[in-house]
Amino acid sequence: MVDPSVASFALLGCDPDGNIAWTSAGAERLCGRTPEALCGQPLVAAVDSLGPAERAALAAALTSRATKRIETATLVVDVVPLAADGGAGAGSCVVRRTRASSTTAAALAESEERYRRLVDACPAPIVVHVGGRIRFVNPAALALLGSSAAEDVIDRPVMEFVHPEYRPIVAERMQKILETGGPTMLLEQRIVRLDGRVIDVEIAGAAVCYEGELAIQLVGRDVTERRRIEAERRRHEEQLWDAHRRESLLRLAEGIAHSLRKLSRELLEAVDQSLLRRVAGGEPLDPVRVRGVGLRMAALTDQLLGFVGKRGGPPSAATNLSALVLELSQGLDTELGSAASLSYDLPVALPPVRVDGTQLRRVVHGLVRNAVDALGAAGGSVLIRTRRVDVDAELALRTHPPGVLRPGPHVALDVCDRGCGMDESTSARICEPFFSTKSPGRGLGLAEVTGLVGAQGGGVCVDSAPGRGTTVTLLFPALARPPRQDASPARVLRRRRKH
Repeated sequence: MVDPSVASFALLGCDPDGNIAWTSAGAERLCGRTPEALCGQPLVAAVDSLGPAERAALAAALTSRATKRIETATLVVDVVPLAADGGAGAGSCVVRRTRASSTTAAALAESEERYRRLVDACPAPIVVHVGGRIRFVNPAALALLGSSAAEDVIDRPVMEFVHPEYRPIVAERMQKILETGGPTMLLEQRIVRLDGRVIDVEIAGAAVCYEGELAIQLVGRDVTERRRIEAERRRHEEQLWDAHRRESLLRLAEGIAHSLRKLSRELLEAVDQSLLRRVAGGEPLDPVRVRGVGLRMAALTDQLLGFVGKRGGPPSAATNLSALVLELSQGLDTELGSAASLSYDLPVALPPVRVDGTQLRRVVHGLVRNAVDALGAAGGSVLIRTRRVDVDAELALRTHPPGVLRPGPHVALDVCDRGCGMDESTSARICEPFFSTKSPGRGLGLAEVTGLVGAQGGGVCVDSAPGRGTTVTLLFPALARPPRQDASPARVLRRRRKH
């Protein structure tokens, strides 16, 4: 591929004034100076072993930015103009080669043959083009382009195989390679085979000397199959998510049917008993029990609306979460058993959040009730704390409901216990509708919590392990402007209730 008579070569690029702007790795060995020492120097001065006539010819070629070859007994110099439009980087590239002796030339020819065999056996497609036209392809490249004979592609424009969508960026990369002499990283693009089929590839390029000319060598790989596998994997994930969603909806429907059937039976029983009492003794119809069943039906409807993130009532107000939790703590004693206690860690200096106090009371009471149940007869402490959290993308992906929480500053409300904890399979389902580790029909559990918090732009994260306990974290977006603070000092408040 390289002229056997050439022992070594180097690339030197110059600016429009003829000063060296960049060099290849072989420049130091051929010119006797480091790239740092060469840069900024006149290119004519860096090319020694030239007589006055050859130097004059080289200077003229650089000034006119013309293509020129200058040869001596020991040296070959090629001048190649770059960026003919006169834009940034306009100048010339000089390829300097030293001629080899006959012994060295034979050794180089043998080395060249070994290299050619290696390239031919390489499984990666390799293409070399000079001036935008293909001059060499290995068998892997022929297969990639849909051909079995090199004659089908040799001397054809390389851009002919580039998909029209990618031609501007490929042309820009080719110009950059010629101007800098440096390689480019892999570029994902699409090419058009000889049979018209479009395939996805990744291609890297570098400047080389091919048969005495400045060329670009491309090395690529076909990623069409990988793209197909990735698309298939995404499709399977979507199908799995859809199946999971359908299963959750079935459980939701089952829970609704169970609760409504139970409530309807109680309602009919209350009405029948009232009618019997009225017929037997002339007693008036007792509406109390009927009204109680109606209230429970309304509560079930509220739970469902909370699960889907819809609820009525006034809009939530900006408030300090620590102050709100401290206010809501009144009455939490009713959720404790004889062996359980509550402790608080509530810093005052927190950014405000926008939450619904009524809904948050339901949530906190439910979480404390679950924590006390997890402690069991042995008892223990339940910790309620607030803190500031900077949510990143990873944490946002682990919260429920999915897609609601956004990275940024948040305020967290944690309810922690050191109870029995949950295994991985239970933790994965804990936010599903009507899923419960307790008796069926008990309620929506964390599904309701997820819906209520998600409706306010927040998220729920559960951290649990068998024997280590459970921490349920509610995350609410922090507001930019804090509300008016009272005279309370900005310190952590701790309060404990024991039985």
